[in-house]
Amino acid sequence: VSQQVLTTVVVRNVPRNVTVGDFWSELQLLGFQNFVTLVNLPEDKKMGRNRGYAFVNLSTADSAFCFRKAMNGHHWHEHSGAAMANWAIVQGHDANAALAQETPSKRHSKPQKKYGEQCLVHDM
Repeated sequence: VSQQVLTTVVVRNVPRNVTVGDFWSELQLLGFQNFVTLVNLPEDKKMGRNRGYAFVNLSTADSAFCFRKAMNGHHWHEHSGAAMANWAIVQGHDANAALAQETPSKRHSKPQKKYGEQCLVHDM
């Protein structure tokens, strides 16, 4: 029995006025910018804002585990509220990129590549 490699995290409680650029800044503040391969921030077309959640794919299972842990309870920079993070149902860069193409969203994607760096968030 093979286990699925978990690399995609769904982040909930994203402030509705956060843009992809703002979200990317949060990733940089947390030190994950070199591990993220895709950010999908679905948009509510009627309101012109995000829907309050994002899908983030990371380059490795270890970085995804660390990201999920760091985002749970994360307080947004310059915004109120705390994030909640869990494993997404749809896993992997390619599957999430395909799904993002089907739904209106604000996306940031960069080509997948291997990173030799260690996860910057450590278990406490």
